[in-house]
Amino acid sequence: MLSKNVVLIETIESMGTGFLYPCKFDGNKSKQYFIIFTNAHVLQTIGVDNENIAQNYKNQIRLHFYDDLGNKIDSNDIDEIRVYNSGSYIDNKDDIAAILVAVNEDLALKVETNICNHILDNRTVIYMEGYPGIMLEDEVCSKIQLQGLEKKIFPENKEIGIYQITDDYHWYNDFHDRQLLQGMSGSPVYLEKNGKTMLLGINQSISDISQGENPFKLMYYIKIEYLLNYLREANCIIFSKVNESTYNIVWIYELYVKRISENEEKNVTLMLMGGSGAGKSSFAKDFAYHGNQLKSTNDGQTTRTKVIYEYGISVSQACAEIKFLNQDAFCEKMIRKMDYSPIKYILVQALDLEQESARNENTFLENCYRLLEKIYKEDKKNLQMFENVRAIIQGNLGNEEKLKCYEDIIDKVISKIPVWFVKYTIDANFIEKIRAKYIKDYSQEIIDIEYLSKHDNTIKLWSDENKVNIIKIVKNYCKEKADKPDEKFSKFQTELISKVNRKSINKYTGNNNRERSWTLLTERLKEEAFLERYFEAVLECEGFFNVKEFEDVLPDGYRADLIKDMKQNIFTINGILLEDEIDNDNRINGSKIAIKILKGINDLYKQIHRDIKAGIKNKYGISEIYKLDLSKMTVDDRQFLQKCLQVTTDGSLTGFIDYVKIQDMISNEYAMILWELGIDKIKMVDTCGLDHIEINSKKVLKDNLLENLYYYENQQKIQFSDISILYIKKLDSGKPDELRTLLPCVREAIPTAPLYCVFSGIDIFYRTPEEIASICWKKENKKLPKVVNYILSKKGRNDLQKFGEEDYSEESMYLVLKNNLIPYCGIKKIVKENFQYYLNNTKYVRKLLASIVMKEYSSLEIIDVSKLNKLNEKLKHYIDSKNEKLSNEEEHLVKCVDELQFELFSQASLDSDSFRYNTKRADVSSFNKNGKAGYYGTYRHQLNQLFHEAYSSVFMNKEITEKITVYFQPSEVALKAALRNMENKYLGDGQNLLDVDLEESKKNKFRKNLELMYEMGIYKYKPYMKEITEDDIKEKRDVIFNDIFDLRKGLSNEKILFDFVKEFLLCLELQINEDNKIKSENLLKLNQEFTEALAALKHEYVEKYLLEGDEISKERVESKFKAMMEYYFKGVKK
Repeated sequence: MLSKNVVLIETIESMGTGFLYPCKFDGNKSKQYFIIFTNAHVLQTIGVDNENIAQNYKNQIRLHFYDDLGNKIDSNDIDEIRVYNSGSYIDNKDDIAAILVAVNEDLALKVETNICNHILDNRTVIYMEGYPGIMLEDEVCSKIQLQGLEKKIFPENKEIGIYQITDDYHWYNDFHDRQLLQGMSGSPVYLEKNGKTMLLGINQSISDISQGENPFKLMYYIKIEYLLNYLREANCIIFSKVNESTYNIVWIYELYVKRISENEEKNVTLMLMGGSGAGKSSFAKDFAYHGNQLKSTNDGQTTRTKVIYEYGISVSQACAEIKFLNQDAFCEKMIRKMDYSPIKYILVQALDLEQESARNENTFLENCYRLLEKIYKEDKKNLQMFENVRAIIQGNLGNEEKLKCYEDIIDKVISKIPVWFVKYTIDANFIEKIRAKYIKDYSQEIIDIEYLSKHDNTIKLWSDENKVNIIKIVKNYCKEKADKPDEKFSKFQTELISKVNRKSINKYTGNNNRERSWTLLTERLKEEAFLERYFEAVLECEGFFNVKEFEDVLPDGYRADLIKDMKQNIFTINGILLEDEIDNDNRINGSKIAIKILKGINDLYKQIHRDIKAGIKNKYGISEIYKLDLSKMTVDDRQFLQKCLQVTTDGSLTGFIDYVKIQDMISNEYAMILWELGIDKIKMVDTCGLDHIEINSKKVLKDNLLENLYYYENQQKIQFSDISILYIKKLDSGKPDELRTLLPCVREAIPTAPLYCVFSGIDIFYRTPEEIASICWKKENKKLPKVVNYILSKKGRNDLQKFGEEDYSEESMYLVLKNNLIPYCGIKKIVKENFQYYLNNTKYVRKLLASIVMKEYSSLEIIDVSKLNKLNEKLKHYIDSKNEKLSNEEEHLVKCVDELQFELFSQASLDSDSFRYNTKRADVSSFNKNGKAGYYGTYRHQLNQLFHEAYSSVFMNKEITEKITVYFQPSEVALKAALRNMENKYLGDGQNLLDVDLEESKKNKFRKNLELMYEMGIYKYKPYMKEITEDDIKEKRDVIFNDIFDLRKGLSNEKILFDFVKEFLLCLELQINEDNKIKSENLLKLNQEFTEALAALKHEYVEKYLLEGDEISKERVESKFKAMMEYYFKGVKK
């Protein structure tokens, strides 16, 4: 029997039973707290729609229960009663209420705490125990126990259970069943198993057949797991497991509302990185309360879009928000992600080349460059084309500009050179085939003049001297050995091109032979095989989009019809590859044919976007932004969300999506951790471009990381200072030293972010409860998994502490990584079956989050800020008052910050000579055209990006930071961290520097100083004032660019420089104070047992020396306790 757990509840309107369970409340150790689970109809209107949810209901509710000695607990020993009441009596499963009762701490009251989590077999013997109303006057015993049999329900009901009472009570002829059992509502239903009493739930009602009769003696009960989750969703409680059958419950009903209203929101943002299949999506899904609805997030599939998971102890609505790409964003993304394949097919077809010759883009461009340089080197109009070719080879040109460049290359080649000669000069594969034939038979013709004349009459126009020279050069090349083919072809090509004389070129172009070349090109581009390959490539952007995935929202045969339509219209005015242009100099039927690759591809993508958008609206009735309620998901909803997150056998919508945001309560396992650590929200971002770490270069990783950082800062309002990097890796996959590539990228891109490692798949290495419990990754050991051992080894430490050429070792990043290696099991089924995995996961997730919130990366050292505070007070009046004098030490610090500002602004500056005309034009016109301070395309030239990357670089520099840290000895490491952490305080968020039309109230001091700098007469142009016109840009583009992006020259004004210095030092003081506070407040949270023990010690001390009712005395006693603790810790030896 449960005995002490069973509580009689009486109110003026009603009576019933409840189940007593230990509970915590607000960390209060001076009282014992219990929660009583019961039905809402037992309390009637008490606690319903009450604005004062913290009200004490002690005078409205009488509770009858007993202590360990069997003594009834007196009302004077009950200090407080609080209530949560759903107020719902109509729906059985919502008939739930909870009572928080505080009793005297001296009472001896231990109750049963075992809860049954497994599904019962049919006809399992169970019991209920409660207070029937008809027995309340019984002097011997007013409580009864009834036995019953569990009844299996099909289909399974997770909220309500049914049992059949086997004890006979029907011989009472004068009472209906409802009357007999009145008062048993809320009674505990439990199971006796292996000597343990285990709670199953609480009674809700009888099966009322007619007028209170219950001939089959059936009872409904609310299952305990559903009851706990119901109260969790109502923000009444949070809970976690202590062991397999015991729970730790905390009452938060009124506290949560109070906490979020009184305190600044504390968020943690985790940017997930890792190889494909590492378990990023599974890890993020494990934190969702409605994780079972997110079955779509499987591992092993590269994330195509941005998925943001946002979890809190409570949310206003648990939902999945899906935002589709608009047409401009869709086309921009498709072109940006498009690979080289479509361009390659056009080049091969247009210039009649071998497929292999254009396979390597850089090799092809180098060959082209040498040919074009010979023909056009004296033409200054084509300097930009050469610059663009070099930029493509160096990887510094975006796809849009790249496509325009290839249009230019084809046009320039066709305009001056016959296609047959192009093959000889840039098609190495073609030349190799000639060599192979020639070596077999020296009588082979090197150039088949007769054949070419039939297909290209322009060859007749070339001089005999040229033809003889070409044949001679080709023959000599064919006779050479085949070793070092690339080097020899380059020499051959240079010699061949040198024989192209100006006379031949003029003869070719002067006879309007361009007309013939374009005609031949048009015929080649009409070939069926080419068009099929080309459209295949355009309609599939590998890893991001494939039109086949949208077949369920597009008409049958859409893809085939689209290609057919494109083929038919390929040469119309609005065509795909070619279009007519009026050209008085070069006419073909009154016009010039021009190749338009970019326009054609863009038009095609616009059409695809229109069609997909219409298809989605037709099938799902949605467009733009759509929200799914995670608590009410249907099968169709789940399938739709699945398609928004990954490629399925039924298709996918991922290629059409901007982002998916999952907003949900945090799962029960981790809610308690968030509560204890004071975290309001955890955000996890699982982002395309941040996987395949093992194969990407450092530059690609850094660029992808920065691209995502700027997106989340500007679009999702996530601050750099909130971000931590979480690298997820499966223990049995990949190389152990991938972190050597990742750490420097993180360090350079976002030095404020600590990096942590979560190792999934521990179930592979640790299987028994004993093995799991013994996991300890602290020292190098051959028995540890290979990757863990590498990190802990001396080699791993040396590898992971090297950053850049200067080998600037920042120990804090490595130490935080090493001290917080997180073993994790992400398979829910295994975690549920083996409680040790549950304990492991919660233990190490707590360790991870505690390290983040306490800013362990910033070192756990407290910085003395008194000297800086004194300096800042002086600087407030320094310019205006001659009485304020700085000490030598203070002057030195101010001078160091002067130098730091010059370095920061210098590294953020741009020079016109380093960039192409189109880049400069986009940058200077963006202020007026887009309302943005600079342009983000091939280069990151927006002011927020320039200053962020300059700031990161400056504070990675050992020489610069050491000049300032000397002033704060012996806290240099903590000071370096404060300098990193203060970036957002000083520079502001992304919008602060980016938005030209930012509201005045949202501008921080740095932004205001920057605007003032542009207005002090040093600069001719004031970009934030939008004074730059299009005419100005056309005439003085480079002058304007150099003026507004030479940020360092603004500091030549002493007042402006001093304003920046003063603001920097103020922000530094604020950051140090904030870091000190966070470190001191969160240090004890590293060990929850120590925190609780310290609170208990304080309570015991205060109780011993406190005079009852004397609040002044209480403050004095608490002050004495604090002084004693300080004295103790000062005396603690190492």
